[in-house]
Amino acid sequence: MLLVDTLCEANYLSNTYIIGNDKECLIIDPSNDIRSIKKLVNNRKVLGIFLTHGHFDHFKSLSNTLNEFKTKVFLQKNALEKLKNPNISCSNMFGYNMIIDLLEEEYQLINDGQKIVLNDIVIKVLSTPGHTNCSICLIIENMMFSGDTLFECGVGRSDLPTGNSIQLARSIKMLLNLKTDYIVYPGHGDKTSIFTEVKTNPYYQRIK
Repeated sequence: MLLVDTLCEANYLSNTYIIGNDKECLIIDPSNDIRSIKKLVNNRKVLGIFLTHGHFDHFKSLSNTLNEFKTKVFLQKNALEKLKNPNISCSNMFGYNMIIDLLEEEYQLINDGQKIVLNDIVIKVLSTPGHTNCSICLIIENMMFSGDTLFECGVGRSDLPTGNSIQLARSIKMLLNLKTDYIVYPGHGDKTSIFTEVKTNPYYQRIK
């Protein structure tokens, strides 16, 4: 069974997750300080970095993380475009003008329904547009890493660039109609579960 470490420092309150065993791990959404990420990774091999979407508060430590661990970034095509554009990544909203232009060998594009196998870790990709056009959820064992699509008792906003409220409603319905009670690790806030959100999420109660 894989273990999850959650890192959330004060700046922007975005969660970074490190998932793995005692030898290998993945990093999801490198938004926190690289020194804190290194401490949690410890001496493990980083098999890959995953982005749940292309908003700046979820990738602001990406360059430092890549430089440190020399691995590959897995992301959706539209997220790759956001890394190069501070207007649609919203980095300018945070007072930055960050542009990350990844080399071809530094990334791998991922698509809906794709299953990625990195040694003993299997990652399934679910496309969940709405918060952005590049939002994805990642399923690993009995866990779902939902980015800014699904939160505890909430959902992501859809009024930022490339957001779409109709798509968000479809994505939430799809997730909460899954027949498995995944433990949900969101991009902000505390973990929850699919079955809990079916019962308690006020947004879902309005749209179901």
